[in-house]
Amino acid sequence: MKNKTYFYILLFFIWLPFLNKYICYRAIHSLEGNVVLREKPSLNKTTWFSGKYQEDFENYINDNIGGRPFFVRVKNQIYYSLFDIIKANGIVDGKDNFLYEKSYIDAYYGKDFLGKDTLHSTVLKIQKLQSLLEKQNKTLIICLAPSKARLYPEFFPSDFLDKETDKTNYDYYKDDLKKEKINFIDFNSLFLKLKKSKCDCPIYPKYGIHWSEYTSGTLATDSLIKYIEAKRNIDMPNLIVASTEKSLTPIGQDFDIGASMNLLVDLKITTPMCYAKIKWDSDKKLVKPKVLTIGDSYYWGIFITGVPTRSFSLGGFWYYNNQVYSTSNQKFDTTVDKLDLKKQISKNDVIVIMATEPNLSKLGWGFIDNAIKVLQ
Repeated sequence: MKNKTYFYILLFFIWLPFLNKYICYRAIHSLEGNVVLREKPSLNKTTWFSGKYQEDFENYINDNIGGRPFFVRVKNQIYYSLFDIIKANGIVDGKDNFLYEKSYIDAYYGKDFLGKDTLHSTVLKIQKLQSLLEKQNKTLIICLAPSKARLYPEFFPSDFLDKETDKTNYDYYKDDLKKEKINFIDFNSLFLKLKKSKCDCPIYPKYGIHWSEYTSGTLATDSLIKYIEAKRNIDMPNLIVASTEKSLTPIGQDFDIGASMNLLVDLKITTPMCYAKIKWDSDKKLVKPKVLTIGDSYYWGIFITGVPTRSFSLGGFWYYNNQVYSTSNQKFDTTVDKLDLKKQISKNDVIVIMATEPNLSKLGWGFIDNAIKVLQ
């Protein structure tokens, strides 16, 4: 009798994935982060006799079998809870469970340093582009987005500690951009000052890689608006914080690393995050310049506030100078290579190039060279 019971239990677990897929659907929400599921392969004579179809179909079944998210989360939870191992690419568990991406720590220690000659060459190109745009009454602004590693190195795990250095892409850029009189905003310096003043709202979430929803959606957005106003000598619709609430339930990018860990039990939140309710100046006499931004994922925190239409006239967001977003619904319209670059530049009043520290080695992602070429 006991053997028969064990047999039925074993049979249940063998069939559980299929029961979940075809009868119970998804018992648990899908996996977060950069998870790409393989598509069902097409069958033809070539793929069948080469064995490729069988291999691809096996991978497809493994990726799409019912219950997979549940079992992945169970496995990840076991590794994290028992062995302090995070089963997510490039994630580092710092002191007090302060999470980082390894690339930010590497950039902080200058492991991706391009060298002064290469960086200075890029700065001179930026200077040239700024000059070409100024002749058309257009403003170029370089935004050095902040880095969690640079703002909070005190939480680095001991096995990641290295010798401090100023030979980093960030340190060189911030000095050389200033020296060459290029328009730029250094958000690292801005938020380091804010950190020392012991701001009541966290600049970075413990379990997120991007600046907090509050930091990007209010402080950074407001700083960018005011910088454009000063450079173009105009008065724009400003962001107004109507109220601020604190919550232990993180929203959006305030839990992006935590979500990508795909655990069965969510990480415990002990520090409340700030969330602002914002409104905008509605005076129709205010100027709304058309702003085009070429940037990485850090710009999303600004883009989704509504600033592209409330304070700017919509110029768009070119994500990594590749995907083109005209609205904040995170569905891209087309790709940059299909656009007439000279025409796009002529439509805009302000060009913003934004990158966080690990992406400074690729600043502009080809836009700077391409823009100079079409404007000369």
